[in-house]
Amino acid sequence: MLLGSALGGGVIAPVVERRLGLAEGEATGFFRRSGRAPGRDWRDFRVALTARDWSPAELAEAAEAARATFTFVGRTAAPLLRAA
Repeated sequence: MLLGSALGGGVIAPVVERRLGLAEGEATGFFRRSGRAPGRDWRDFRVALTARDWSPAELAEAAEAARATFTFVGRTAAPLLRAA
């Protein structure tokens, strides 16, 4: 989910800057979401999700997609975490 990824940008941006020797905000604008309100964006997204009447099949499909996404992220990040 792109919005969730963008919310994590507040954590990711400083790490990228430190690792690459960049000044704050240098080449990390996507992660920092300048001029936006990620807290409000996330709240609005949650409200939209809860307002929809999800079928059991849709809920199962969403849960499986989330599991597959987190498995992929974990598998991809593991070598990077070991190298850090």
